[in-house]
Amino acid sequence: MDVLRRIYKPQENHDDPPGTWTGLYLEGAPQYCEVVKVDTTVYLLGQSKKSQEKSLFWSGNLDTNNFSKIDSQNCPAPRKAFIMTTGIDSYTIVLAGGIMNKKLCRDFWVYSIRKRLWQILVSPDSSASDIFAFYGQSLCSHNSVYLLFGGCDGQNQYSNSLFLFDPLTKRTEQLHPTGNPPAPRYMHRSLIIVGQMYVFGGGNHTPIGQHIDVYCLDLNSLQWKAVQSNGNVPCSRAAHSCQYDDVSQQAFVFGGFSHKLSRMNDLYSFDVKYSTWKSIDIKGSRVPTPRSFHSSVVEGNCLYIFGGNNAEDKQTALEVYKFQIRVQPLRLAVLASNLLLGMESSFL
Repeated sequence: MDVLRRIYKPQENHDDPPGTWTGLYLEGAPQYCEVVKVDTTVYLLGQSKKSQEKSLFWSGNLDTNNFSKIDSQNCPAPRKAFIMTTGIDSYTIVLAGGIMNKKLCRDFWVYSIRKRLWQILVSPDSSASDIFAFYGQSLCSHNSVYLLFGGCDGQNQYSNSLFLFDPLTKRTEQLHPTGNPPAPRYMHRSLIIVGQMYVFGGGNHTPIGQHIDVYCLDLNSLQWKAVQSNGNVPCSRAAHSCQYDDVSQQAFVFGGFSHKLSRMNDLYSFDVKYSTWKSIDIKGSRVPTPRSFHSSVVEGNCLYIFGGNNAEDKQTALEVYKFQIRVQPLRLAVLASNLLLGMESSFL
């Protein structure tokens, strides 16, 4: 039994209580970054506060909090309000659009994780670049193509156009769905969930309406519909974060700026099956300050918030906040160990 105790010594559950925020700072990490998760690794691309002429590209593991700079070739130039997501396979990241020095970037990049190499797939002077001539767009990968929705053209004109981009043939196409489409907007968030693309919030100069709107595009019929939400519906917002959790089948929306142009730090969950919103009570010593233009990912049992603009905007390091969605059940080996140890004590 002593050998069993050494091998399967019960471990305390190191998860925080559900509903708790904790945080850390990453010195030297990119600011104003977008974040993408591939398997268990997160990738951050943004700019340095010391130099706005060069992009910084980092990767890290959220379980160990080990992050480091990636020395990759031909990294895209720094920009704001760009879009970044996982590629159509498991080994790439893609980046598109954004604005730099008040000029639209109009490009599309692919990063090979295996080769540690960035390559430009669509250059600004290409005929295919028109669909990337926006900032604040959304970008989703679906089957073997990408779907781009909305955005601002840099001249205070906002879009609700939907484009398709095939990275293998570089074919672009404007799609014309039927139904009730979202109003033109930028800085919304789009997620593909069970064959449908959901659009959460956004606006033109300010968020639309008093409460956040949700639209759903059926990717088989290409038909839009407005989702009739119920429950504790959040106020309207733009430049928020939104991530879907496969386990709970809920989307988590955090922060952004409201129709009154005030930054927020509230957290809501949206039950996709029942279209129900719920306000989440938060606790902990490191609740994020109100912010917008941040990024988020779900990893394991936690939601992570990266960066953003808060009211002070005086960070010297990248802020990363962890929200505990749920507690991880003890592993089977640990449960068996507990049982056997209990049996041993009963014979003493």
